[in-house]
Amino acid sequence: MRCATGSRSSTPRSGSSSARAWTASRWTRSPARPAWARGRCSAASAIARRCCTRCSTRANAPCRRVLRGPPPLGPGAPPARRLGAFGEALLDLIEEHGDLIALAETGLPGLRLRSPVYLARRLHVVTLLAEADLGIDVDYTADALLGTLSADLVLHQRRAAGRSLEELKEGWRRLVAAVLTGSAPG
Repeated sequence: MRCATGSRSSTPRSGSSSARAWTASRWTRSPARPAWARGRCSAASAIARRCCTRCSTRANAPCRRVLRGPPPLGPGAPPARRLGAFGEALLDLIEEHGDLIALAETGLPGLRLRSPVYLARRLHVVTLLAEADLGIDVDYTADALLGTLSADLVLHQRRAAGRSLEELKEGWRRLVAAVLTGSAPG
């Protein structure tokens, strides 16, 4: 086959059955496949694994901990504990890289809600809420919970309102408990 420059290409045309076979065989042979594709990942959801295909990079350490880390953040803990640990880990990440995360989240209107990072986080929260089987609208609830963890809001709470990181974590734990039990803890 010839590519646009006229040189021979070793890859078949996209869409053809030979292209799919070539891609599949190349994928199978690839030593750089992510851990979940090699069958070494203990993640609970195949969808969540696909959302985090780049978990092998250092920048995605939080994603790795969610998928393969020890409980309560990783698999093996009840949904309520995992959701609490997830929010706390995200607050720690914002504490460390908040300005950079806020810049990435505040581009075009709605950009944050369409980003792969947000979609992976949302999928994780939706999955945990569905596991908890609360009889609530898990999609809306996931967006509402994640709204409280936006970098802009967390940075405002830390800098303008003067709240400590521990206060924010306690607030997150109380919010999760209220959502999962239907009432605020006393």
